[in-house]
Amino acid sequence: MQASLYKYSVISLASTLFGLIVIASIMTTAHSGPTRCGPCLQGTCVSNPDDCRYGHFHDSCGRIVCSKGPDEKCGGLYDYFGRCGHGLVCRCNQCVGCSEDTMECSTINNPNC
Repeated sequence: MQASLYKYSVISLASTLFGLIVIASIMTTAHSGPTRCGPCLQGTCVSNPDDCRYGHFHDSCGRIVCSKGPDEKCGGLYDYFGRCGHGLVCRCNQCVGCSEDTMECSTINNPNC
């Protein structure tokens, strides 16, 4: 009886461990981001971050990319269209708010898109 209970416990533990490994593998694959680095969009990559009017960030490939300013297109999968500069928020794929770097504000005023 005890050997049977031990065998059941080992099988149960192995099944649980296998399930956790599968779930972890799926989550890692789903959130790992793009695996290849293509060309920068419309010359958005720069070598000197000082050239960026609204600040900059590093993309998933480690390249320096200028942040977007008021009313510019942003967002998308893996920030394909870019990220907004400080003080701005990407809403409905447009940077809205006021830039902390230039004090320029967006003219878009549509909270429902």
